[in-house]
Amino acid sequence: MKQTLLTAATLLSINTFAQTNTTDTTKAIQPDTLKVGNFIIIKNKDGKSSSTIDKKDKTFTINIGESKRNNKSNVSTNWWILDLGFANLRDETNYSTFRTQAPGFYPTVGRATAVTENSFQLRNGKSSNVNIWVFMQKLNIAKHKLNLKYGLGLEMYNYRYDSRISYRRDPSTFVFNDTISFSKNKLYAGYATIPVMLNFQANPDKRNSFSAS
Repeated sequence: MKQTLLTAATLLSINTFAQTNTTDTTKAIQPDTLKVGNFIIIKNKDGKSSSTIDKKDKTFTINIGESKRNNKSNVSTNWWILDLGFANLRDETNYSTFRTQAPGFYPTVGRATAVTENSFQLRNGKSSNVNIWVFMQKLNIAKHKLNLKYGLGLEMYNYRYDSRISYRRDPSTFVFNDTISFSKNKLYAGYATIPVMLNFQANPDKRNSFSAS
């Protein structure tokens, strides 16, 4: 009798276990999901993909797709900028007419010749322009392609003359051809500058893209 009850209990236990394991707990794989071995590749709504690796009790997720662009600041600043260049001038003065209107401005001194356009000829290779900018700032106006650019700096021009031209301001300002042969004859002009200009940048995402102001 005891043997019969034990056999019935064993059969009942096996039947219950079999019924429990017949329940399907596996989720159906979605059409946008691909499983390859331990890899599960999921296509997201934005078209990008993520890959999940199951390894024992650890799960690794890898996102596949373009990284998000960094948000650009609407204001960018550059400090201490140096510009180097050449300086030149274009003289369109009518000296005959000007001498009549201002006879004392171009006097003839001693044995020197009268001042003409040739008196202002430059040594182009030695006439220079140097600009030092304390800062230059760029303010975004439209999609970082159109910007307002401004700054603060000092513009310096050195004009090296290839003549004996001289400037005097005693008792009044006048210019004349000197009789002295100078080893170096130059005119310096310096300006404190606050430039304000529109700036266009072709491709804001590239650091070295074409830019014009």
